[in-house]
Amino acid sequence: ALVALLAGSAVLMTQLARQHVSSRYRHVLAVGLAALAVAIALGIAVSPRSTIERFVEFVGNPILAAGSRLLTWDAALRLATDCAPWGCGAGLFWLLFRGYQMPTDASAGFHAHLDPLEILVELGWPGLALLVALTAAVVMRTREAWRACANDPASQARLAGCGAALAAFMTHSLVTFNLYVAALVALAGLIMGGIGLAPPERRVAHPMARGSRFTAVALAAGIGAYLSATAYGAHFYHQAVSAPDAPSINELRERLEHARRFAPGADVVLVARADLELRVLESLFRVPGTPAAELSSQFDLASYFVDRTVRVNPLRPDGHEFRGRLELMDWRRPGPERVAAAIEAYAAALERSPGRPDVREQLGQMMQSLGRHGAAAGLFADGVAWAKTSSDELRFGIQALRAYVEAGDHDAARALRETVVAAAERERRRGNDLGDVAGMADALLDGMAP
Repeated sequence: ALVALLAGSAVLMTQLARQHVSSRYRHVLAVGLAALAVAIALGIAVSPRSTIERFVEFVGNPILAAGSRLLTWDAALRLATDCAPWGCGAGLFWLLFRGYQMPTDASAGFHAHLDPLEILVELGWPGLALLVALTAAVVMRTREAWRACANDPASQARLAGCGAALAAFMTHSLVTFNLYVAALVALAGLIMGGIGLAPPERRVAHPMARGSRFTAVALAAGIGAYLSATAYGAHFYHQAVSAPDAPSINELRERLEHARRFAPGADVVLVARADLELRVLESLFRVPGTPAAELSSQFDLASYFVDRTVRVNPLRPDGHEFRGRLELMDWRRPGPERVAAAIEAYAAALERSPGRPDVREQLGQMMQSLGRHGAAAGLFADGVAWAKTSSDELRFGIQALRAYVEAGDHDAARALRETVVAAAERERRRGNDLGDVAGMADALLDGMAP
């Protein structure tokens, strides 16, 4: 972006000098600008933390240069693979990315910081093909306009400025989310319009031109209809998951069904429907005296959508988590069988998304209910390592400490005490005083056999 700004400024100053500055002062202006450029370059080079030094350091260490971008791209690529080939739906990246985000990734998780990759996640291969086709069209049009302006240096200078600005925009899109900022997209559209207004190169019309135009229009209409449908499906989905007016269950089902019809490739809609039916089933279980026929009917409905969720995308953790919740509510099976089946399903979900604290906590608690305290302690201790906040770290740390105490692992319990106390101190500094956590940890340790 800085190079494009400097290049564009140089072109602009050159044109202004030619038009408004007499030949007597042009050399003075050129020398002054050159001196200013040298002064800026020297200032950069001799600063305590110079740009050149940072550039050399970054080139020698790509991980340092990219920072958390590499972690974000790795997780987003896994998400894109799971959503291939049609994508998860327009505007849904931020909803799904949290399940794939690595614990060491400090980004907010709203964007992939790589526009082509985010488009691949949301719109699949059709969206990426549209982006490639648009880029190729702009390059071809720029080349054609440059040839047409061969005898017009001023037009070529303006065309070079537009091309450099657009190239900087697209290059910057490789590390950020330019295509998701409305003002930047509008500016890019104006620049492309400036390139398109350049005089076209004269050539003889090809007899296949009419057929080619029809094909191009049909392709554009098809892609536009697809993108519009996915966006409309996303609209219905957002209505269902964030409705402030607390609609009825039937209204939610209807909205999710509309979303599924408009965006059939967005399995997030199927996930939402399975979650909805599970919540209805859980609410029926909490109501005393619910008829067995109603429970059985809702159980079969929830089971249908849970099975579809797992079958459509077995790599996503949601379906396996839903299956674990469903297994726990299957009153037709003995209790130990239900818990064992639920543990298997939750373990599959955790394997696909180790950063999900809710899945890890539920699995650890089920392990404890079966008396498998050592396995539960290992799960909770891993949760401390995966925790993204001090509150999660403290919660998992306390549970791991108790599980280690119950398992009789003295060394592991004592080693974990400092982690728990440090997390509690960070929470206290944030204004969340949880009492004497250190005393509680010491009391747990004192109760252990030597």
